[in-house]
Amino acid sequence: MKNSIFLSHAVADRDLVDRFVDFLNIAFNINRTQIYCTSLKGTKHIRTGNNFITDIKEHIEDTEVVLFFLTPNYLKSSFCLSELGAAWALGKRIYPILIPPLDYNSLDATPLKGVTQFIKLKDEESIFDIADDFKEMKLIGEIGTGLLRAKAMSFIQDMPGLCEFEENQHIDKEDYQKVLKEIDEITNNNIEQEKVIRNLNKKIEELKSAKNSKEVSEILLKGSNDKETFENLTETVKELLSPLDNLIVSSIYCNMYYSGEMSYWVSQDDFARARELEAEDYLIIDYDDGEIVPNESHPKIKKCIHALENLKWFLEEKCSPEFFTYFEDTHERPLSINNKWFWEYIFKTSITMS
Repeated sequence: MKNSIFLSHAVADRDLVDRFVDFLNIAFNINRTQIYCTSLKGTKHIRTGNNFITDIKEHIEDTEVVLFFLTPNYLKSSFCLSELGAAWALGKRIYPILIPPLDYNSLDATPLKGVTQFIKLKDEESIFDIADDFKEMKLIGEIGTGLLRAKAMSFIQDMPGLCEFEENQHIDKEDYQKVLKEIDEITNNNIEQEKVIRNLNKKIEELKSAKNSKEVSEILLKGSNDKETFENLTETVKELLSPLDNLIVSSIYCNMYYSGEMSYWVSQDDFARARELEAEDYLIIDYDDGEIVPNESHPKIKKCIHALENLKWFLEEKCSPEFFTYFEDTHERPLSINNKWFWEYIFKTSITMS
């Protein structure tokens, strides 16, 4: 069976490589049996009784990508350099990963010098670059960004404790210190990474037991503040609208969401009340055609419009698709602030349409 990845590495880097293979398995969903790695259990490796050199040569030939895990230990191993040369000579697709403190100048004595692009594994973004490359090579499919970010942070955090390299001519001290600083910053800013994974796993189990679409949308919404934010914003609008006369509320609604499309007129029975509200500076009446609009300079109306604009901004810019699905499953109505039903059901108003 063809290998997806031949992982060429130094035996001295076993712990670091094992952690990397674990990352490939969990974050990239690459089965360990698809990886040929001579020193790790669970992956393809040299079977007892097989010729060491022959076995490695055959597996290099029968692999999609040869991944070089380049460390100071790797460059000191003549056998590792032989693997590198063999892959190069066989014309295999190669993927070099540089591990700090190595830099590009460290490869001067290898066939890779000056002719191959590299990934320098030093931060979360470099792991996202690897994911993009693997997708392009069709080694992996689409993967969840949340899980990938959490596992990337965890791997970068673990790297310093797994890297045991003797200082030699390949080490750029300044670059090494820069990498350590970047790792510290990632660690300090992402202490909740394992909690993210646990929450994702819990959500997956809950989804498996969901009975209907409403339960699914409620589960997907867990961990989000959208529902609470929506309720707070709508409650603010409701409290500001509730003391106002229905003529004022209706004029605000029509003016905000149907301005230029539909004018708001009141019936003859309500006209006397409209004139009273005009006298109190709540409404403006066009006596030529009877159109009524809210006086947006009135403090109470100004507060209502501001609260409505905050709600509109939240729904358009911040609210997740999961909350829209949850709302629609719950109310069997689309979530739209310019919907008359929304004003009457959510804001508890009574809208009069002329």
